[in-house]
Parts: sequence; structure tokens; C-alpha cells
Amino acid sequence: MVTRTWACAARPADPPPVQAAFEAYRRRTSNAPAAVRHDRQLTYEELGAAADRLAHS
Repeated sequence: MVTRTWACAARPADPPPVQAAFEAYRRRTSNAPAAVRHDRQLTYEELGAAADRLAHS
């Protein structure tokens, strides 16, 4: 009985892929700083656009 109950338990949902999570955050906070290095700062929109260009090149 215990084995049957355990085997039929609902499986936890898998987390979303990192790119889907990033895109959702990009849409919500497009002007928020995403990366900062010395005096250079990229917003989530700028970082996502750069990633899109790289992916499509």
C-alpha cells in the first residue's frame, strides 16, 4: 500500500528553463540594471537584445 501511494504521488513541476525565466524578468523589468562592470551598465532589455543578436548570428 505504501509503495502504491508513493508511486502515484504527483510529481513536482520542473522549473522553467533559464532563458524562459530571463525573458519573463526582461519583460517585467526591462529598464532595471542587469549587469554592471566598472562604469558600464546594461539593462535587462539591452542584455536580452545582445543575447538575441548573438543567438541569431
